[in-house]
Amino acid sequence: MNRHNLGLIFPLFSITSAGLVIVFWWLPSVAPWLASPWMGGFGAIAVLAACFLGWRRRLSPQRVYDLLLWGTLWLWLAYWSRLFSLEAPLFKGYPVFFVVVDVCTGYFVIGHSERWSAEERHLLASLARQWWFSEKLWAAVTVAALLMTRHYLIYPLAVGLLMVRRALDHALERTA
Repeated sequence: MNRHNLGLIFPLFSITSAGLVIVFWWLPSVAPWLASPWMGGFGAIAVLAACFLGWRRRLSPQRVYDLLLWGTLWLWLAYWSRLFSLEAPLFKGYPVFFVVVDVCTGYFVIGHSERWSAEERHLLASLARQWWFSEKLWAAVTVAALLMTRHYLIYPLAVGLLMVRRALDHALERTA
């Protein structure tokens, strides 16, 4: 990574996801405790705090979305563990996906943003202005996807798109 890259886009979310990888792959006896309603309650508080702090502009957008995704991770684990077995592949796969998407997006989008031509920067800036690629829209879809358990791929997809969108915004701010 280049010297200007800050590393992870969402450090709290990604480090927690990496911890969940360790738990679900090597320490499965800890998983029921982490999937408890108490942790889901902490997740709900984190989501509400992120919404409030973002609305009041008390935190940077980067930290607000990190807190929001962190809260949705705990809500996902607590709510979906009642519907799916903790040995289900989604509990082993989603945290790995989240870490990989964060690292790759940080490296390929933010890490290579200094090499963008003026045309690429203009194209990506126009993409970022589209209503369907709004950070707030993808944050709302991420939260709503927690309720769509029959469509279990929407949650990781929404998280991934929110990560890409946030990385794009961060890269465009840096190169402006």
